[in-house]
Amino acid sequence: MKEINENPNVAFTTIPYGGNEHVKAKGIVQKSSKTIFDLAEQFIAKIPGYKDTIEYAGELLILFEIRFDTAVVTKDLQTIKTIKL
Repeated sequence: MKEINENPNVAFTTIPYGGNEHVKAKGIVQKSSKTIFDLAEQFIAKIPGYKDTIEYAGELLILFEIRFDTAVVTKDLQTIKTIKL
């Protein structure tokens, strides 16, 4: 939390499942207005075992959001585009 408060600038790159497909972006991270309970269904759909974590520690879990307006999308080495959102 201290680092985010001091510098909310972040960058991320997704990990490709295969080939070179990935997305890169830079943005600002901030605490979400949503709680883990607001998004519990989506978390549990992706990771069923996370239901127990939410039930046990949900009040302690803090969600963050990354806001960005452009992303570099790479489909393959010949298809790389900057997308404006």
